[in-house]
Amino acid sequence: MSDIQIQTRLINFNVPSYLHNEFKTVCSMNRRSMTTALVDLIRDYIQKETLIISDNKNRLDSISNYTKQTEIDFNNNAKHYHSAPVT
Repeated sequence: MSDIQIQTRLINFNVPSYLHNEFKTVCSMNRRSMTTALVDLIRDYIQKETLIISDNKNRLDSISNYTKQTEIDFNNNAKHYHSAPVT
């Protein structure tokens, strides 16, 4: 069997004591390390937020394209209006 080594980085942050205690208890009851649970939570967060960011970008692109097309249409209509013969 080959051991795959993944580079890791230590993250040190403060959480309220009660939250740490509850998290530690739940992880223990589920027979999971807190590290494994946090890595899973981070992966889920990244996946969810990436979809939201992508969706928002698509919306902004659609709005931008609509705005550009509206400006083009307005300019074309203005040209036709101004080029009409005066009687």
